[in-house]
Amino acid sequence: MKEKVKMDRSKESWIKHRLQCRVRSLIKEYKKSGRITQTIRIQINYEKIVEHLKPFPRKLHSNHIDHIIPLCNFNLEDQEQAERAFAPENHRWIPAKENLHRKKKYDLTKFNEQRGTWNSLYLDF
Repeated sequence: MKEKVKMDRSKESWIKHRLQCRVRSLIKEYKKSGRITQTIRIQINYEKIVEHLKPFPRKLHSNHIDHIIPLCNFNLEDQEQAERAFAPENHRWIPAKENLHRKKKYDLTKFNEQRGTWNSLYLDF
């Protein structure tokens, strides 16, 4: 019987680990559904994402890391779009309840207001 080893993780490493697990799960899900038809290699700078997400909420488990522009709006087989999707600026903390309710929607007005700070994410919607 395997014994689970509990790792003592800093908040930064815990968040990085959760992001990595979620990306693996997402790619598996997209391959299964046919959204991704080829093997893709996305360069994700997890350290920059974690740094961008500071300060961390006190209750990490009751918050989610949200993609401001949902991943479903990007063609992850296109390297440039994949880089925009996983740019640190496209991540934020959001209460879990709100994130689950929000699903794959985003407020285009709010996006346009903040577009000046998100030049690297700008897409013509």
